[in-house]
Amino acid sequence: MDLTGVVSDIYMCKWDQGILEGMERAGMNTVMYKRYKDDVNVILEEEKESETVTDGEVMDRVKLIANGVDENLKVTTDCGDNYESKRVPVLDLEVWIGRNERNETKVLYSHYTKPVASRATIH
Repeated sequence: MDLTGVVSDIYMCKWDQGILEGMERAGMNTVMYKRYKDDVNVILEEEKESETVTDGEVMDRVKLIANGVDENLKVTTDCGDNYESKRVPVLDLEVWIGRNERNETKVLYSHYTKPVASRATIH
């Protein structure tokens, strides 16, 4: 039913508010937060005081906060630390923070194909 999607979107807006407030209470500065249905992409400002904290450890903290918003919703996380290239796959892209040709810090991207994707095309 169409109503199911609308109701879940409304509910997830409240969930978004809960996770954003939780990250703020934890001292995380959110630079970008985007959600499409059940996929959330987040960019956090780098923690200046601790050079030893990995992206994976930060995402573990985010996961703990997100799982505390609603006991019925459990999240999984991903980050560049999980990949040799340090780039995170998002649909058919891989994304990372880097510098562009003008030496500006930006979210950069390139095409990505999952290793299990078929190379054959269907006519």
